[in-house]
Amino acid sequence: MIAMKLRKERINLFSIKKRRVTVVRNFLFITFVFVCVMFIGCATKEVKTEKKETSKKVIYDASNEVKSYYSYQYNAFGKSKKSHFYPAGLLLNYFTYSYDKEGKRVKKDEYDSSGKPISYTTYDYDIKGKRTKKSIYDSADQLKKYFTYEYDETGKRVKRNQYSTENRLESFVKYVYDAKGIKTKKSTFDNNGTMMCYSTYEYDPRGTKTKKIDYDAKNVMKEHVIFQY
Repeated sequence: MIAMKLRKERINLFSIKKRRVTVVRNFLFITFVFVCVMFIGCATKEVKTEKKETSKKVIYDASNEVKSYYSYQYNAFGKSKKSHFYPAGLLLNYFTYSYDKEGKRVKKDEYDSSGKPISYTTYDYDIKGKRTKKSIYDSADQLKKYFTYEYDETGKRVKRNQYSTENRLESFVKYVYDAKGIKTKKSTFDNNGTMMCYSTYEYDPRGTKTKKIDYDAKNVMKEHVIFQY
């Protein structure tokens, strides 16, 4: 009887030690997973904020002379500031951008070179996150004009309509895409449907936009834009 009792106590002690080892192993495993998740999360956040901080858009006239250029700064959501310069580097005006918690742009503010507000733009979206409206106001909060957007069944933007403050259609833009869904052309029409001008786009092998060429209705090139990253 004593031997059996001792045997049971040994078994109980062994079971307790085994459970303790299992608990410790589980704790270590959970700690390891937590550390990995935190590390990956932090690493992902760093990659997101490591987006190119500056880029440049240079505008040339038909004679290939620089007219002006834009310099862009970025944050984790996208553009944070756009500055417009003369060729010699004199600041013309600049824009700042605001985003909601989901990363959608909700406002763009425009300032002159001295920092005085000129205008601002607000953006509206549908429940799917597609932009549906863009409204432009002056510094006195008076609406100047607004735009609405239309999309095809795949979600690509195919049309932009421009309206006056009296809700009168002033012009509209149509977009064309290639088989890969990359925008290749943008055409602007007056309110009667007569084409006024159009732009074509060029991309590098990675699909990054590198050039935009603007033409008038008679296919005469008016200017072109080079995108630098």
